[in-house]
Amino acid sequence: MNKKGFTLVETLIVSTVVAGILVYLFLQFSTVKRNFNTSFRYNTVNGLYALEDISEYINSLDTEFKNNYIINSIDNIGYINIYTLNDKYEDNVDSYEIILGIDGEDLLDSLNIDNLIITFEDLSDIDKSTFNKGITKFIDRINYDGGSNYRLIAKFKDDTYANLVFRLEGLDE
Repeated sequence: MNKKGFTLVETLIVSTVVAGILVYLFLQFSTVKRNFNTSFRYNTVNGLYALEDISEYINSLDTEFKNNYIINSIDNIGYINIYTLNDKYEDNVDSYEIILGIDGEDLLDSLNIDNLIITFEDLSDIDKSTFNKGITKFIDRINYDGGSNYRLIAKFKDDTYANLVFRLEGLDE
């Protein structure tokens, strides 16, 4: 009886099983880590509170302004995109009015918003080609549950993202 051969085969089998388990655990751990990191970048508590402040600000604006500027712009273009360019805010609409001067810009600055999108709740028809890769990836993860409200989507300066469905108050709809 040659026990050396049996020990060698037994060691190889055990090593193969242990290596297989370690590879499986590594693959599972990388998936868990990726999902964990995503949960800390998307819809953070601070981001959701910041968007709630933005929705309150928008609802505090004049009803005629909301009708003439916000609703008409979203109806015509599909969204209002407010973004920073050279440390100043710009938008994709001809008239730069959504921020309404210092109050709106100070709000966006204090909330560390790098990019704010105001659009319909349903994102199926939105043209994402003008957005950066991070926002596009975030928009693709947003679920639409039905409804006819509006949606705020924000990219913050710390590279986190958030979205919030809100209703424009005081309008005859």
